[in-house]
Amino acid sequence: MLEVQTALQTVKNRYKYVFNNQREMVCVFNKHFSITHINDAFCRCFAKHYDELIGRSFLDFIPKSQRVKVKHALIKVNQDEPSVTIMHQLSYGRTKPFWSEWTNHAVFDTDGKI
Repeated sequence: MLEVQTALQTVKNRYKYVFNNQREMVCVFNKHFSITHINDAFCRCFAKHYDELIGRSFLDFIPKSQRVKVKHALIKVNQDEPSVTIMHQLSYGRTKPFWSEWTNHAVFDTDGKI
């Protein structure tokens, strides 16, 4: 059992290292668009700490004029088409809006729910 726990911790540490050192922004959010995890690149982009961004809505980072378009694209994902790529602006606080292309992947449970 100890070997399995050690191996699992090693995998978690590798995943965390790769995730946080990736240059592209990564944002994990739930079906209600609440952010559950982000990487260091996302934090740097908006000059915020991890804890300041967790729990916020991903839609808060999208200008109001584009939220309906983004939300509409995201709610269309399903098991047959689990990914969608969307070009939209991002902005938060004092940051100037900038264009970004996001590829969003849905993760489904064993019941097929996001």
